[in-house]
Amino acid sequence: HAKRNMRIKTKLVGLFALSIIGCVMGTLLFAVTIFNRELVADTEAGIDGLAASVQETLSDWRDEADEVASLVVMDEGLAAALESGDRSTLASVAKAVVSQTTAEFMAVIGPNGKVVAGEGIAAGTDLSSSISVQAALKGNAVPEFDGFGPFDFAMVSCRALRYQGRIAGCVAVGFDMTAGYLPQITKKNLKSECTVFKGDRRVATSLDQSLVGSTIKNQE
Repeated sequence: HAKRNMRIKTKLVGLFALSIIGCVMGTLLFAVTIFNRELVADTEAGIDGLAASVQETLSDWRDEADEVASLVVMDEGLAAALESGDRSTLASVAKAVVSQTTAEFMAVIGPNGKVVAGEGIAAGTDLSSSISVQAALKGNAVPEFDGFGPFDFAMVSCRALRYQGRIAGCVAVGFDMTAGYLPQITKKNLKSECTVFKGDRRVATSLDQSLVGSTIKNQE
């Protein structure tokens, strides 16, 4: 009987120990699961916050481009210079605008959609296929995020330039999204890597520059 009782006690102690281990493991797995969920939630919130900050920067740039373009076309002297073909005056204004604002380029465009003079965009550049230029030459304002002249990907704001009540051309102001400035300031200010895509193609990044031009399908 003593041996039998000992065996029973041993089994009970073993079962009790196993139940304790099982409870501890269950608690541990539950804690790990909770931790993982919180980690994922924190990571997602952090990414959302970064995306919102970058979006705010882009919104500021768009507002800046809209404001600059709207102010520039109010200059009657600029419209007169376009009408008379005074490229020197047009080029001087474009240079001053780019040097005194955050805009990276400006172009004064004729009614045929070609650049008459500009800063960052050469005279003679054909922009007639641009939706923002087409809209501006009809008196409308349509923001554009696409290829623009020498820029593979740009943010552009165009406004109609009127001379004596009629549209003589338009002014385009914008930012080159392939220059790498956005990824650089994102990395510096937000301590995060940033890549700008045009479709599925990388056009600027704070990572290895060899990635520029590659597509997201490359799994790089």
